[in-house]
Amino acid sequence: GTDTTNYYPYYDLKSDYGWEDLYELVDILNENPTDIETLLNVDRTLWMHAFNYSLINFDSYVGYAQNYYIYKQNNGQFNPILWDLNMSFGSFRLADASEHWDGFTIAEAKTIDPLLHLNSVSVYDRPLMRNLFENSTYKRMYLAHMRTIMEENVDNSLYSTRAQFLHDLIDVSVQEDTNKFYGYDDFQDNLNSTVSDLIDYPGITDLMEARNTYLSSYTGFPGAPDISNVGTSTQNITLGGSISITADVTGEEEVF
Repeated sequence: GTDTTNYYPYYDLKSDYGWEDLYELVDILNENPTDIETLLNVDRTLWMHAFNYSLINFDSYVGYAQNYYIYKQNNGQFNPILWDLNMSFGSFRLADASEHWDGFTIAEAKTIDPLLHLNSVSVYDRPLMRNLFENSTYKRMYLAHMRTIMEENVDNSLYSTRAQFLHDLIDVSVQEDTNKFYGYDDFQDNLNSTVSDLIDYPGITDLMEARNTYLSSYTGFPGAPDISNVGTSTQNITLGGSISITADVTGEEEVF
């Protein structure tokens, strides 16, 4: 509806004003999505969705539409901000898409559709995904961002190297912690293998290696154009000025 007070139960405003701004964003997103870039940093929003779906972070917008901020910048665009990531890597496995309304297993997490909210009916609308993904360019950008995340962090095992470093860094502290919610053996095992408490927590490498294999053949991942010799023609960049970017692109007919 058009009454901003109807939005009070569903959003938590962190500033002294802004309900009208939020309503305008919601209205454009739903009624005139072709104009959404006037109010939303679409690229950063696609990056947020790509991050959540790559790392199976469903305690977020892609699950129950929670644990994220949108912040309106001075340029008039809202920018999404990730928040509360401790249930990433498939520890939170609930989604309001009808296909997984009652949750999904670790096996299903490995191959969950990155376009689930486009290809499956949701119990509740997810316009910040669906209305963007219905734009073919935005959908391609989103999948390309996922491909970048996987190539730069998972396919080269960088994530597991970093995880092992952090694991070793806190090892002694975990052993000495008398208030931890799990046993030291679980801490040792869970980097690679599933451990069980109230729910099953997937091993990070077991989950992400399978996730990487699945996504590598997902429609829209293979066949990326080759981009090389990227450069700029402007040396002294000034605020509000122009900049030219040059690149050689093969494997695609058109770029922008």
